Amino acid sequence: MLTPKFDRRTFIRASALAGSWQLLTRDAWTADSVAEDLGELSATEEAGKVRLKGDPYTLEWSPQDDRFTLRDEKERIITSGNLQPVVSIVRHSGDPAPFCSSGKVANFTADGNGLTVTYEGVNEGARLTARWHGDRQGLWLEPFTYESTASEDILALHYFATCKEGKPEPSLANSHLVLPGISESSAISPIVPPLMNLSFTGWLGHGSPTPDLLQQWGLPADYFCGFHVSGSSLNVKGAMHESLSEAFCCGLAELPAGDLMFQTRAGKRGPIVNYRGDIWGHMRGPGRLSLGGVWRWSFGPNFYEAIRHYYLDLVQAGRVARKVNSPRKNQVVLSPQFNTWGAEVASGKAWAQYDETLLVLIYEGLKSSGMKAGTFVIDAKWEGKYGLLEHSAERFPHFKQILERIRSDGHYLGMWAAFMRC
Repeated sequence: MLTPKFDRRTFIRASALAGSWQLLTRDAWTADSVAEDLGELSATEEAGKVRLKGDPYTLEWSPQDDRFTLRDEKERIITSGNLQPVVSIVRHSGDPAPFCSSGKVANFTADGNGLTVTYEGVNEGARLTARWHGDRQGLWLEPFTYESTASEDILALHYFATCKEGKPEPSLANSHLVLPGISESSAISPIVPPLMNLSFTGWLGHGSPTPDLLQQWGLPADYFCGFHVSGSSLNVKGAMHESLSEAFCCGLAELPAGDLMFQTRAGKRGPIVNYRGDIWGHMRGPGRLSLGGVWRWSFGPNFYEAIRHYYLDLVQAGRVARKVNSPRKNQVVLSPQFNTWGAEVASGKAWAQYDETLLVLIYEGLKSSGMKAGTFVIDAKWEGKYGLLEHSAERFPHFKQILERIRSDGHYLGMWAAFMRC
């Protein structure tokens, strides 16, 4: 396993480069050595279990109970859960309420570098096929194939779930969850320990599911992470070395045709693809449907290394293109910023009360203060309506002239915007 030097401080500092390739550089590794990282491996059957073993991980799956377990190099459990997902549907005839029922393992094939499992009796009559395949550094979970002869709409796909009393229940279990963008407040850590007993359904890195946690908008974070502590606590001698597992990062390699959500309840969790085929009509039986997307499981000695390996693996597999910022863009991104939001709130004229008089007053105050801000950021609510990227002509009649003045004074210009809002 390749183990570059990459600590938490470096991770936080590099993330400020907004996706710079520096974050993804494998130090002095050659192209050939990187290519070897995603080499093939073989699936084996031992003692009634299927095993896919890479360098930093081992996947074990039991056909008897349909449970899988991921272990690290020292055989410590990283996470475990139910392999079969739950497909929530609405039938076109009979009871209009949401319905789900789990199927049974009909057959499986463990050959080459993969595991294929077929389930019969899903939702009482459908067939579902799951496919894992691995390489030396991680795992790929492919979209599920769902075949039904019934007239029905797909409501949602619940990964790693069980159907309990007709309702999906998440089953992925590990003591510590890492959920990027869990809150807009930096006072709330993305690391969720078991004592929090967090129970909510939200998004991965975007959205605002009030009255629950107010999540951050627009983060490119279609992934979650975790690690596991074997035993009751880390507050015992040697626990950090013996009981604390390495970490996983589970993230999308492509975007599904639905709303990506995430659920955690009673210490169990799992992603959800919310289709609402009953509204949009794009996921409707009878027929053969592809559900979900391609997921990449990557690993590391800690969660920020696991995240870095996730991005690296997507690049090396050709799933995403290498991003290279221009020197000017890095200069803008890393320049000291002044944001108007604090002054907007302090003035009592935030949101729809934000106007040209206040904006000019804030800018004049910045100039007279002697602060050397490289970028001047105009925060909400300069837009007339969210999503249009047009200023309010009523509240900012000379907006373009103000922008020209800020630029001519030598500042870069930033504007807060709510993209993709309807």
